[in-house]
Amino acid sequence: MWTEKLKFKHNIKLHYKHKEGERTLKKNKSLKLGLIIGGALLLVALGIGIFMMMPDSEYIGYYNNVENIDDINEDHEEDDDYAYIPAPDTTYVGDAKERNLRGMEIIVANWWGDYDTDTFEAIGDNQQAILEARRELEERYNFRLREVNIGDQATVAQIATETIESGNPDAHIFVLSPTSFVPMNINGFFASLDGSAANFGDVSEVNWNYAMIDATMRNNIPHGWSQGGTLEGDGLFFNMRILEEAGVDSEFLFDLQSEGNWNWNYFLEVAQMIGDNAGAMTLVATPHDFLQQTLTSNGTGFVGYDPETGRFYNPMTTTEFIQAMEFAQSIFDEGIAAQTPEGASWDWHYQAFINGNAAMMLSGAYILPLLAAMEDSWGFVAFPAGPATDRHHFMSIGNIHAIPHTFTSQEADDILFAWQIWTAAAYNADDYNAWIASALHAHYHSRSVHETLRRHLRNPENAIPMLQAFVPGLQTNFISDLMWREDSDIERIIEDAQPLWESLINMANN
Repeated sequence: MWTEKLKFKHNIKLHYKHKEGERTLKKNKSLKLGLIIGGALLLVALGIGIFMMMPDSEYIGYYNNVENIDDINEDHEEDDDYAYIPAPDTTYVGDAKERNLRGMEIIVANWWGDYDTDTFEAIGDNQQAILEARRELEERYNFRLREVNIGDQATVAQIATETIESGNPDAHIFVLSPTSFVPMNINGFFASLDGSAANFGDVSEVNWNYAMIDATMRNNIPHGWSQGGTLEGDGLFFNMRILEEAGVDSEFLFDLQSEGNWNWNYFLEVAQMIGDNAGAMTLVATPHDFLQQTLTSNGTGFVGYDPETGRFYNPMTTTEFIQAMEFAQSIFDEGIAAQTPEGASWDWHYQAFINGNAAMMLSGAYILPLLAAMEDSWGFVAFPAGPATDRHHFMSIGNIHAIPHTFTSQEADDILFAWQIWTAAAYNADDYNAWIASALHAHYHSRSVHETLRRHLRNPENAIPMLQAFVPGLQTNFISDLMWREDSDIERIIEDAQPLWESLINMANN
């Protein structure tokens, strides 16, 4: 065992300047973890955009309000009985009087389900408590709100477009995908959210997706909102046994992350030690996933957005983008990322990690059920931070709620107010930290939950929206598929991609 300042022991095209610290690497076999998280793994469907199976998003409070979260028992089981949930004591912001919404009947158009306080049949004490709280709110503020399934995602967008253009929208709130929202927003279909109810943080019970809200801005005013923005995002799973065999303490990556030193430089150093000393692949990942995560970790993405103008822009010539491209390519050139074997199945990299043949794997929580078959102990850390930022970022995406511009400013603010308190009514303070219990059952090591998910990947300010979802037709594989090829040239790839990016972004802007 020795202690020294980590230094590069291999040649690489770039030297990434970042905060470094003194660390200890253990040559000898370290003690096995004393804590193994057991229990049932989450049933998460592989291949869909779900990062963690948690209670319904309506039951989850805003994460930053959680206190003493480390005291939660790892063997926590959800209670069967729920206390009555009173209606939120929300008053008219900026006025001593409570709002009177004058009997407004608000329709929320979605593509997944209906909810009406007159007809909804509650199952269990929790649903009954939420239903009673919502009925109380509707009586107290003199409004009705109904969620209505009006068809699939494309149908919702079509009905929204046609009926808003006619001046008689079929709903007060339309739930839209980013690609449907963007052209409609640019063409002025939606109301400006600049009233008192648009102070989203005032309703902390809602799990706001602030990154997505920022992306709806025109003239620095939001024109839509989104929730569910503090999911954990993708990160690096690592095999503790392989790290030990390479001479790296099995908790080393956790320690670096906890101390704020988990960055590209240290990632390269650990990768080199694994390559030199372990009989296993260092990293398995798809080129696209790796490039997307590298861009995110350096505070950028495939598309940029200016909230002052409400316009998207091409970030390819920025320092952050070029740094990420060069770093991602160096991972391939240095042999850190394993090449896809010829004829391999689409999930070969998952199997390589699960079978103990790879030290690290880039993935999201959708892989968790498959890790049940893994014999080795494993951990999960955020993707290392790039030199352009001093914190870990994660990718954020979600649906957008928007109010047609045909409503007056006061009506739009009342609609948003009603939606907020109606949604907040589903918040159950007694079950505030249920996601922690679920995550602890799904992860091998508690530090993966308390230090990676909770501290780094569930903070809205760290989220970066996947803005390519806002640009119809943009295929980011155009770049990533070229990146991990022999003799690929970053400057040439960017040069070739520029015309396509500019064209599609201009179309999204216009």
